[in-house]
Amino acid sequence: MATIEFALQGMKRFSADSATGLPQAEVLEILRRRTQVLKGDLDHVFLFLRLALLDRVEAPADMTVDQVVRSAIEELPENHRGRIQYFPAVPMRQLVPGFQVGLGLGAVLRNAVLYGTGPVSVLCAEKNGVLELDVVNRGGGIPQDERGALFEPFVRGSNSKGIPGLGLGLAIARYSLQAAQGSLDVIAWSPEDTRFRLTVPSMARAN
Repeated sequence: MATIEFALQGMKRFSADSATGLPQAEVLEILRRRTQVLKGDLDHVFLFLRLALLDRVEAPADMTVDQVVRSAIEELPENHRGRIQYFPAVPMRQLVPGFQVGLGLGAVLRNAVLYGTGPVSVLCAEKNGVLELDVVNRGGGIPQDERGALFEPFVRGSNSKGIPGLGLGLAIARYSLQAAQGSLDVIAWSPEDTRFRLTVPSMARAN
């Protein structure tokens, strides 16, 4: 909001050819970028509130695991998609609640590419009637003293400086998996990488 206010004041105070002011095109570009960030933040807040206030629901199984993973990868910024290594190991026709699982996986993948420095692996498996999606984020790790608050809303890590956001991504991811009768946890920590596990009960297969 402060950046948007600054840009608006700049448009009032300086003309396009002013030697001391910002060119109008630059001011408009600042406004465009910051309003996009603000819209994203507001969307996250409303989504978080919606998920946090809902009880677990019977979500429809309407997408295959493969569709969910590939769709989540496609939602990433184009320059990061090549970092994702996808290793499917479950029947491609296994159905899951697409919206909830996709929302959770997408949030975990975005965090992985934003805060990690190496490749990100997505591994799929089915064990005892439960589908598991593991996301292995290499590079950086999570400081030990910050791990307890990892899924808390509005909490950001020390490595998030300079990256826009409100600290809602992983909170939204956990709530979305819980809405699908699943879970989201960290199952392995190390100074070099972190392994997230998303689970959801096995459901029907596509025809």
